[in-house]
Amino acid sequence: MATILNAAYGDIHASKPNVVALSAKKKVIIIIAVVIVVVIAVIIVVVIKVIVVVVVIVIIVVVVVVVAVVIVVVVIVVCVSLSL
Repeated sequence: MATILNAAYGDIHASKPNVVALSAKKKVIIIIAVVIVVVIAVIIVVVIKVIVVVVVIVIIVVVVVVVAVVIVVVVIVVCVSLSL
């Protein structure tokens, strides 16, 4: 009985480095996964910010162009009406 227990105890101790190595590998894999997720999240946030900035710039340009066209049309209409 004692030899069986000793053999089992020896097996447990013999397998411990593998368990430690496995847990270390798991930690590395988890760390890599977390880093990848964080990088992807940062990229998504940056892309969203860039899209928002581009949309805002486009809206501003469209508004400026529309206002400019309206002003030109109003000036032409006023000039034509005054010349009549």
